[in-house]
Amino acid sequence: MEYFQKSTTRLPAGRFEVSLPWIEGHPALPSHEDTSLRRLVSATRKLESFGHFDDYQKVFDDWLVNGIIEEVPKHETDNSGHYLPHRAVIKE
Repeated sequence: MEYFQKSTTRLPAGRFEVSLPWIEGHPALPSHEDTSLRRLVSATRKLESFGHFDDYQKVFDDWLVNGIIEEVPKHETDNSGHYLPHRAVIKE
């Protein structure tokens, strides 16, 4: 609990940001970049084939405008990181 209290900040828009807990000495997470890119291509094709791509893109555009997600500058993508494979969910 102490970790979360120390690592929690309130952003100017009123949202809270909390750092993820990491165990020191624990091996780094695998990148999953290739898996994530393949999943993105597959999801994009599927969304386009069912005519849902534009609606789905609007969700991400809204998240970007509202500060829920942020675009990572190209120069920062060269650093090691962990990618989360995305699976599209359509509510009908």
